[in-house]
Amino acid sequence: MLYQILQDVRYAVRVLRKSPTFSVVAVLTLALGIGANTAIFSVVNALLLRPLPYHDADRLVTVWLDMRARGGPADEWATPGNYADWRNEKAVFEQIAVITAWRPTLNARAEPEPVPGEQVSHEYFSVPGVVPALGRTFRREDDVPNAPRVVVISDGIWRRHFGAAPDVVGKTVALGGQLHEIIGVLPAGFRPIVSASADLWRQLRLNTVTPSRGSVVLRTVARLPDRRQDQGRA
Repeated sequence: MLYQILQDVRYAVRVLRKSPTFSVVAVLTLALGIGANTAIFSVVNALLLRPLPYHDADRLVTVWLDMRARGGPADEWATPGNYADWRNEKAVFEQIAVITAWRPTLNARAEPEPVPGEQVSHEYFSVPGVVPALGRTFRREDDVPNAPRVVVISDGIWRRHFGAAPDVVGKTVALGGQLHEIIGVLPAGFRPIVSASADLWRQLRLNTVTPSRGSVVLRTVARLPDRRQDQGRA
């Protein structure tokens, strides 16, 4: 059996030597195929196979608008008005948060650096049950119009730009030309809910009394009620 395998290998090597162009094409094809499959598996493993590192992750959902009746897509994002409505649906959602992209310039070093981030409603960290490593996350009073600008930073930003200083909470930093107070540092293992590369988070400060209903710019993440408690009471 082993001898037969060695014979096959020797024959394959001789064929490849006689056709170098074919050999190069075959090797490149195999490399591209293996690389593509590896990349796809990495994404599937991270998003589908490996459990999300959040408390009761099976109760986390996202919500969007179905705009097909108006000639739009089936999975459009949400408006501030939707958020104002959905957050009051306590029988449907235990909590709901909204997110939009943000990429400010961080001026914590000599060279300003654009940093990916997110603007979020105050429930953003409480929905998945994330506890900061230092300081705190957002409160309801942070998330109203004209509230002072505050920011929560990732463990990576804390180490790279602030030298892992334990007294970073309470310091101010310029982000996009605006001063923000650092109120918290996230744990090293935190995985952003929407933008995988996000390193900074500030509050949205939406007007939920008379919210806009025309700007479909918000992503959502919500936590469903624990139905097991209802079943236990029944």
